Amino acid sequence: MWWLYGVALFIAALPHSIFLSRRVPPESLRKCPHCEETIQVKAKVCHFCSRDVPFIRRSGEPSAESGGFYGTGWLGAVVLIAVLTALVVIANQ
Repeated sequence: MWWLYGVALFIAALPHSIFLSRRVPPESLRKCPHCEETIQVKAKVCHFCSRDVPFIRRSGEPSAESGGFYGTGWLGAVVLIAVLTALVVIANQ
């Protein structure tokens, strides 16, 4: 029975990891002013040198007050939960 869950998780996780992989677009990257390594525009602290970096707000970027965008990961999570729920219901019949 447990191997069925393992197979189901693999079947659901593989497309999820392929289609919803986190790719960072080049326009969301910048150079750290201290160590010149590439970091995200929204970074407050450089991942490489651990120094504070000034925040740069791009035009058209949602602010924290507006709620922003949830991202695309929620869709994959909903699909995964639906598939697993269906498998559990089928297995219990």
